[in-house]
Amino acid sequence: MLLTHEQIQNITQQMEEFDSPDDNENILFLKNLWDSLPDPKHQQPEQISNWIIDCIFETYFKMGCYIEAKEWALKGLKNDTAQEGSYEYFQVGRVCYELEEYDEAMKYFSVAYERGKKRAFKEFDKKYWEFYSKNKK
Repeated sequence: MLLTHEQIQNITQQMEEFDSPDDNENILFLKNLWDSLPDPKHQQPEQISNWIIDCIFETYFKMGCYIEAKEWALKGLKNDTAQEGSYEYFQVGRVCYELEEYDEAMKYFSVAYERGKKRAFKEFDKKYWEFYSKNKK
């Protein structure tokens, strides 16, 4: 079942109004929103699943919880936008890099580069581009 425009607006409003300084509370809130999405979760309109996944990923990443961040980055690959985009692949590469899973990082960075060239790396720490550009074949 796909969400209606009104349901999407309701979720958007909840996300915009919820503001906790506690990252664990944010994770709990976001996971509850994720759990409330009907199937197919990854195909909901207005990229609402992308937004929720990205918020969970970024919170875990900021906390240094890279294993959990990777789990959510991999979920992001199931979203419609990942079929052609580079962002989701970059995020998986980024977290693999932080986990020192360098071969995996190269695999995902390569897809991100193939789809978005250097601009896929532009908004992020330069260490990721330096790593990729030094190790690409």
